[in-house]
This record gives sequence, C-alpha cells and structure tokens, in this order.
Amino acid sequence: MSYSVTIYSPDTHLVYEAKTPDRVGVGGGLTARIRLAQALAAIGNKMTVVANVPRTHMYRGVLHKPLSEVRRIDSDILILNTSGGALDLSPVSELEIRARLTQVWVQGTIPVKALDQVDFDYLVAPSNFVREVVQQEWRVHPDRLCVIYNGYQTINRRIALRAMSRRDPFRMVYSSHPSKGLEAAVGVLRLLRSEDSRFELHVYGGNGLWGGEQQAMAPESGVFDHGLTGQQSLARESLKSSFAINLQTRPEPFGIVVVEAMAYGNIVVASPVGAYEEIVHHGYDGFLVPGDHLAGDTLERAASLILQLARNDSFAEYIRRNAICAPLSWDVLAQAWQGQWEWALSGRERVEDNAFLGSCSECSGPQLALADGYHCTDCGRYNRALPSSS
Repeated sequence: MSYSVTIYSPDTHLVYEAKTPDRVGVGGGLTARIRLAQALAAIGNKMTVVANVPRTHMYRGVLHKPLSEVRRIDSDILILNTSGGALDLSPVSELEIRARLTQVWVQGTIPVKALDQVDFDYLVAPSNFVREVVQQEWRVHPDRLCVIYNGYQTINRRIALRAMSRRDPFRMVYSSHPSKGLEAAVGVLRLLRSEDSRFELHVYGGNGLWGGEQQAMAPESGVFDHGLTGQQSLARESLKSSFAINLQTRPEPFGIVVVEAMAYGNIVVASPVGAYEEIVHHGYDGFLVPGDHLAGDTLERAASLILQLARNDSFAEYIRRNAICAPLSWDVLAQAWQGQWEWALSGRERVEDNAFLGSCSECSGPQLALADGYHCTDCGRYNRALPSSS
C-alpha cells in the first residue's frame, strides 16, 4: 500500500534545497528530513516536503515546496517536523489541514513550542532516550509515542569491508558541530601524537551546520579542518579513516554522525550520554568512555584505547566488521514508518501476545513487529531485538 505523504517543517534558520546535504554539510535533523522523504518515495509513496526551500523543485522522487506557497495540506499522512531554529510549530495553526494521520517528528529534547496546539495522533522520537524525556517532561501520553531511529544513506557494505585493508590506522575523524566535543577530540589527538606522530584528526562540520557563521580552526599539528562537507565527499573520506571521536557531555538525542561513521567502518569512541548507549554496544561495535569528556583521565582512557586498537589489527577488524553491520539504512526505516501507519490506520488492532513477539521489556505491553524490530504499542518503547529469555 502507498500513501500521499507531506512532511511540513516551519524551520527558517536555514535556506536549503534537496541536494544540499549531498553538496554541503548540514545538521542531522535537516538531513534526516530529506533522507526519510527520499526513502519513502523509493517504496512508492507520493512525497511532498514543505520547508524553507527557495523554489519548488523535484529531487529523487520528492516534490519540495516553499513555505510561502502552501496554505492547505491534503494528504493521507502529515508529518510535522522541527529540528532547529525556534523549534516552533505555531505556524501549523495557519494551515488548512486534511489528513488521515498526523505525526509530530522531533529530533531532540528541547520542548517544541505550540506542541499543545497541534492535533496529532503520534509523536515520533529518534531514540528511547528522547521518548523518555518527552513522556516525563513534555507530558505526552505514552500510547501516543513511537520510536523510530534515524538511518544512514545506503552504502554497499562490501565497499566498506573491502576498504578494511586500505584504511589508515592512525586517521581519526570528528564530524559535528564544534560545541559537541571538538575540544575533547583534539585533546585525545595530542595524547596520541605524544606516543606516535602519525595520528591525525580530520574535522568535518563547523558552526555552519546549525546556521551559524563558519569559522576556520586555529592551526594545530596533526589537525586537518575540512569545514562543511557534503555527504558524498564525507563518505569517501570516512572510508579512509579508522576512528570516529564522539566524546561529549551533552546528552545526544540520536547521533546520525555515529551511525554513518559505523556504516563506513570507523570504530566509534563515544561518551555514554543520551542515545549513544542505545546505538553503541561497548566492546562489540564501538566503545563508550565514561567521565567528563574534557577531564584528563577520560582523555587518557580514550587515547589508550585507540592506541591499543591501532596496534591490534585483528581485534580492530572484529569491532569494525560489527560496526559496519550495525546501523539501519533509511530504506529499512522507511518501511518501519509505513508499517506503523498501516497499523494505526487499521484501528490500532491489538497485537497478539505470543511467545514469538514477547512483551515490552519496560511495561510488559504487546509489541508490534516492524521492519526495524519491535515497538511497544502501550508505551512506545523500541527494541531492536527480543530480550533474552535467560
């Protein structure tokens, strides 16, 4: 079954086109909006995105329309999305809306303005971490919550695996806004270079990711500042690298940069904050280093870990292979979105309790099996796999 779907975003802090993520680095929320629309179009849905674009244009099966040209929305599915700027859905009240199912898709934990003025059926969060915040602090009832992860732009996993032997074991990447943890990444590099001067840190992104003024980094030995980099170029660069540094104090709502780094075969070294604990399985497909991300002992533990991995090719390959297979692609997640619509529009038929599907690990409610795993229909919690029966 296919649907007519409109994704509406009132965010105006950035002007962009559908090709922008491919050509220039942008924030994860905007990237997710464009990638999901493309993936939903690829499985047969009629997709329209209404956002802060300068002109009407079609790209990869998705029709993009400027905010100023739309006053009426008539779709089977309406997804209201804000991920930056004012985080304000009040412009929705000015629209004439006709939709069978309305969802609010959020990307973070900062409360969305005018959410209480929107008549929505479900709020979709990118992680269980965000779901818990929305339930406890925003007071959204749990049976109106759903968790669907963000994905990565599809890459042939054989390409990432073939790149294994060609990677530079001393090449590390930091790809994000500087405020998240760039200082910590540079701190780790300094410690590593005191042991081996071959270590390098390649930095992608900058203040421009969130609409700020882009600024070049101060020169430092072993640091290469690439600035805003499009997804296609970043993918090629990531295939050359061995480690991704994501040490930070800020609780991460999801972290597209982490799943993309894993998909491209980088070993992620991150802090156990926010959704990172859901995404990275310590010692299996990446590593979590606890502690203040700027504290000396935290940086030393991270540097020591990377040094050991750089010297142990066989173990690093084990982690890397697991990392490549871990993330979910946007193709899979588009099917999960569509599966949730089909269930909701069918009248939320109760999911049969049985041994195969098990029950929710949090509330013992019934689980809906979708393309990405298991979704509790009572509290919205997502489980990628069934809990162990032992």
